[in-house]
Amino acid sequence: MTKRIVIALIAAALVILILAINVTVVPINSGSTVGNVDVNSENFDPQAYIDSIFQTEAVPVLKDKAIDINEVMTAANGDLKSVGEKYGVRADSGNAYNFLVKGTAAVKEVNTSLRAGYAILTLDGYTGSETFKMQVGPVFKGTAIRDCMPMIKFDDFKNQVVYANLATAIHVNLSANLFKTIDASTLAGKTIEFYGAFTDNGSTEIVITPFAIEVK
Repeated sequence: MTKRIVIALIAAALVILILAINVTVVPINSGSTVGNVDVNSENFDPQAYIDSIFQTEAVPVLKDKAIDINEVMTAANGDLKSVGEKYGVRADSGNAYNFLVKGTAAVKEVNTSLRAGYAILTLDGYTGSETFKMQVGPVFKGTAIRDCMPMIKFDDFKNQVVYANLATAIHVNLSANLFKTIDASTLAGKTIEFYGAFTDNGSTEIVITPFAIEVK
């Protein structure tokens, strides 16, 4: 090996070393914070986090963004996907649209014999053929509310498990707050004003998860 080649190799090695010293490797999602909370800390508690923000911060924002459900359903005319870009939100481009809505409805019947209890609603002023169910717990299904919350984004959290646990934490919060003040079993025959969210599941059964209810 000639002296010139040796010098060239040494110079190349020095360049690589200098570059390596000046490059900082940042792990994916390291140090992500939502508000003042380090959501990637080993001590992060999804339930405590949701309980600290949901009623005081999230609900007012969600109420402000909610759209009259009659407007959404009328515009969709049986095809919610067609109005997804205008009225809906989704966690990412591959997921179904979620709709943040408000409305007035008569409660036709309530079934609390199931853990995943529900009420059947008749929307005031809407004449479409869809069936409207409102979840009343104590078990709630889906992730519609979480996916409509602008302060929660998948990329902020360290893994899918934590992200999934946030939806569960929201449902626990609903049972501990909203459905502690409202006895779902007494709603049949009454008129309510509600705020909630639902996911387009491709069927004519619209399942709403409420986050605020006022009995008229």
